Amino acid sequence: MKWLIGLLSLAALAYAATGIYTVGTDQLALVRRFGRVVTEQSEPGLHFGLPWGLDRVDLVKPSETKTVTVGAAASADRVIGVAPTDTLAQFLTGDQNLVNVQATVQFAIADPKQFLFAAENPDRIVVRAAEAAITATLANQSIDSVLTIGKDALATVIQIELKQHLKMYELGIEVRSVSLTDLSPPPQVADAFTKAASARSERERLILESRSYANEKLAQAHSESQEALDKSRAAHDRAIDLARSEADRFRSLLYEYEKAPGITSTRMYLETMAEIIPKFRSKLIIDSGKGVDVTIMRNEP
Repeated sequence: MKWLIGLLSLAALAYAATGIYTVGTDQLALVRRFGRVVTEQSEPGLHFGLPWGLDRVDLVKPSETKTVTVGAAASADRVIGVAPTDTLAQFLTGDQNLVNVQATVQFAIADPKQFLFAAENPDRIVVRAAEAAITATLANQSIDSVLTIGKDALATVIQIELKQHLKMYELGIEVRSVSLTDLSPPPQVADAFTKAASARSERERLILESRSYANEKLAQAHSESQEALDKSRAAHDRAIDLARSEADRFRSLLYEYEKAPGITSTRMYLETMAEIIPKFRSKLIIDSGKGVDVTIMRNEP
């Protein structure tokens, strides 16, 4: 009888230790019976199931944000005595240049079943997929483009590429963000890249200055051409107005001449003489019908 009571007590203790489980407020419990998921328990609190060997309870946190790091930090930032990670630190750009990259990937569990059973180590797969995404992204960029477009823009492209990679693996995770914590040339050539970046900056400055100068000269040329065009148009209009005035005057004289030819001719003669005689320095007045000896004008200064 004592043996039976002891056996029952031991069974009760075993059941209490393995058949009762607690679900936290931020947890989800997946209960497997003989390896097959039979229930998903999301209600927080104490729950009862079958003892270990029959049931197995896996607790996951769907709302938890997990973080993995891809690549090692630059050598100047490494802590002495800490072994570097086994992930890639240097990646090749499309123009065959090396660049140091360190990225932080944040993800959450989207499908608990896939997350638990699709792979033994999902975090490691995320790291490798991130390495592949970085490699594919940088392979389409030149070193100048990588170091100038900025970390945020490049991280966005890497995140899109990473989602495409993880979609094929069906790990049941959702990538929330990718951020680049290090993006720099290798230390051995960092000085050369700094000088190159300075030269590019100086080139861009000179290009902007030349464009500004060209725009200024172009605006000045437009202004001068418009001024010349306005002057020519004004001269054109004045010439037309003068021609019209002369034409009107001629028509008026013609009309008067047709009415009184003799009077009009005399008046025109007198008006013409009155206009040109004052322009002469010396004048010789003779009687009508008499000859003129022009030799008397030879000695005149």
